[in-house]
Amino acid sequence: MRKLLAVIVLALVPLLAAVAQTDSQWYLNKPIKDITFSGLVHVKLSDLDGVIKPYVGKDFTDTLFWDLQSKLYALDYFEQFTPTAIAGDPNKDSVIINFAVVERPIVSDIILTGNEHVSKNDILGVVVLKKGDIVTKEKVRSDTDAIKKLYFERGFPEVDVTSDVRTNSADKTATIIFVIKEGAQTKVKKIEFTGNSFASAGTLRGLLKTKVQSLFNSGIFQDSNLAEDKTAILKYYDDHGFEDAEVVGITREQEIDKATKQVNLTLVYHIKEGPQYTYGGTTFHGNTLFSTKKLEDMIHLKVGQIVNKTRLDAEFARISDLYYNDGYIFNTFDRKETKDPQSHVITYELSIVERGRAHIENIIIKGNTKTKGYVIRREIPLEVGDVFSKEKVLEGLRNLYNTQYFSSVTPETPPGSVDGLMDLVINVAEAKTTNLNFGLSVSGSQAGFPLVGFLKLSDNNFLGRGLGLSVGSQVSSTEQNLTFAFNTPWLFGRRWSNGISLTLDHTQVTNEPQDLLPPIFTNQTNAVPDPYDGHYVFSTTESYNGQTYQAGDAFPGYPSSSQISLYNLETDYAYALSHGLAIPQSYLMTYDNYSITLGLTTGYSWYTSIGRFNITTGINSSLNWVYYDPTVYRPFNSVIRYNLDHNPVPINQYILSGSWDTRDIVYSPTSGFYLKQAFTYTGGILPSARDYIRSDSRAEFYLTLLNIPVTDSYAFKVVGDVRSYLSLIYPQFGQVAPIATSTDLLYIDGMTNALGWPRQINGEELWDNWLEFRIPILEQYLWWEFFGEGTAMWTMPVSLSQMVNLNSFLFGVGAGVRLVIPGLPIGLYVVKNFQVINGQLQWAPGSVQPLGISLVIAFNTNIY
Repeated sequence: MRKLLAVIVLALVPLLAAVAQTDSQWYLNKPIKDITFSGLVHVKLSDLDGVIKPYVGKDFTDTLFWDLQSKLYALDYFEQFTPTAIAGDPNKDSVIINFAVVERPIVSDIILTGNEHVSKNDILGVVVLKKGDIVTKEKVRSDTDAIKKLYFERGFPEVDVTSDVRTNSADKTATIIFVIKEGAQTKVKKIEFTGNSFASAGTLRGLLKTKVQSLFNSGIFQDSNLAEDKTAILKYYDDHGFEDAEVVGITREQEIDKATKQVNLTLVYHIKEGPQYTYGGTTFHGNTLFSTKKLEDMIHLKVGQIVNKTRLDAEFARISDLYYNDGYIFNTFDRKETKDPQSHVITYELSIVERGRAHIENIIIKGNTKTKGYVIRREIPLEVGDVFSKEKVLEGLRNLYNTQYFSSVTPETPPGSVDGLMDLVINVAEAKTTNLNFGLSVSGSQAGFPLVGFLKLSDNNFLGRGLGLSVGSQVSSTEQNLTFAFNTPWLFGRRWSNGISLTLDHTQVTNEPQDLLPPIFTNQTNAVPDPYDGHYVFSTTESYNGQTYQAGDAFPGYPSSSQISLYNLETDYAYALSHGLAIPQSYLMTYDNYSITLGLTTGYSWYTSIGRFNITTGINSSLNWVYYDPTVYRPFNSVIRYNLDHNPVPINQYILSGSWDTRDIVYSPTSGFYLKQAFTYTGGILPSARDYIRSDSRAEFYLTLLNIPVTDSYAFKVVGDVRSYLSLIYPQFGQVAPIATSTDLLYIDGMTNALGWPRQINGEELWDNWLEFRIPILEQYLWWEFFGEGTAMWTMPVSLSQMVNLNSFLFGVGAGVRLVIPGLPIGLYVVKNFQVINGQLQWAPGSVQPLGISLVIAFNTNIY
């Protein structure tokens, strides 16, 4: 501070001298015409514009000038600067302030000496100063400390680092020289313990951050870790009833390796365990709001059990939460511990001073620049005047995170204007909600050219009002679409969601079966596509009329319905499908499908103590055109033939779904479950050229298996999840089979299900199962994923025994990374595919040879 005052006083002297030579303080209250600099060498005038421009045009005052000088001084660009007032015009009606400056030198080079065990690149990586930066003593001192810290982390506790700044006054540059005396590197060779009888040495070593040098560990010694290691040991003993345990000392025994000059360190932890204590119960005083029995029930540790300090702390915290959740946040809790040295029993006494409930005086929102305040407040299940509830505040935080509008949400609870009142302050940092996604992806599901181009503009917080708006297009060699969607999750202050969508779509449907060759089938009953004629074959080895037939042999004649099941008969087409035989390409056709679809949805959500419940209903109404040359092609599917003859045909769908959701963060869950059941009723009593019923069942379960804090901002987590999706397509009531085309049926695409497998279509039942483990790289943005998947699809709904037959499944195991940024779910996976046929493992060839793996890039898909 004294340095700053001295510089300012010295700077004022020339200005006062200049004033003395002219009219006394003529420049006061005159507009500042310009602010100029002389003596600039490396600093550009543009670097100073942000400071000086706000002052140009303002009237000169002493206060304004002091403010300007302090900001220039804070830049730390100059060793000194001398201001002069110059008349801006002949009449002295304006003033120009000129600063004659002496710049600090800039870095021309950074030289390291003495570093033998740590590379130059590693050292320069922690040094903040770079070539071209302005040199200050503070920056040099900071970099010296950073180098020392790096050496400490590499096991050089005796390192000494000094710095020297050599200035070239001619060109105002400086060479920074860091002189390093490394000293000997210290590595831990042994860790031993004395006085431990309850805990084994192996158990205690596992608790330590300090590790012995081994194949998997460098063994670098850091003195700063010893305090953490001591705390970890004591915590272990506290959690096993040894509250008197002490680490009475840590001795170090050193040996120097003459060849490497490395210090080999043996650490010996001297432990005094003391007696093991059991829990003797807790007595309560001052509680009138809750009975003693209720408070005792909050403590699950039973009398006579070994005292676990961490567990007890959590259980006493539950008691305070019981009060806090009911608004009694001004209570005080005083816990007294009594040890019996004879019986080795610990008893507790909890004295509670009960005060009145806290009511919310104000709900204050801070940090929102785009999002309207009411959009935030409606997610918080508390209002002004309500009794404070910690549980409801946490529920509000979850709700706000799940809107995906915010990257962070932090509450504060300052006291109100009088006793018994408090404010609830919600601090938010807004996330990016407007996304422009575009690019190319490689899709194994695309016939022909395997690239998919996409462009999508979306905003899930449109105008800051919590509205959803998106416009997008996807283009590939076989499909092009344009989609517009708008939705609102709230209406009339209720969780009443409504949405509208419009989609224009063109699909070139390939590999469509035909029925062009005799026999010609006029309806779908017992029909088979070309080149099959529908005759029956034995599906297993059978004896018929005294003769043995092998699987695949033709049945003599036309069987009765009783003979079909008696002799395990099926059509030649069904037999081919069950044995993985595809229709030859020469018998397949291609047609074009165009559609325009208008969708309307509405739903309502209930947020309860046991989860979020939602019911949604909607209708999709579309017009559909089909084009192909009927003189050349005849589709096997009669629905396609009907569509061509009646272009355009209407297709109407009514959708009803319900869900139960307890996930913590919906776009990247770490706990909870999600259950959903949806039904789609197509056609039927509605005017429609398609008639079928579709059922979609979904079950997901998430659990954090491991959560170890590593730094203040990162925790090593392992999140496990199990997911299962079952989709079925049924005929309408009274129909034999669904009236649908291949574009309506289920399919495997290799990108959102059965990763890595080629596209398969025309299924009426699809079952997809996942087992996955996820580890955060950057928790809010990027995760590792390791998964196993099993997917099966059947041409028609099958029995449970057929569903669990492993022969039907396409399996995959793999790993990859996925972005969890809302609105930008992109994944990259390496997958190894296989099947289990009759108990034998058969690996799939994969798309990347000779490794036999598949590389899957998934854009704009959400597998959560």
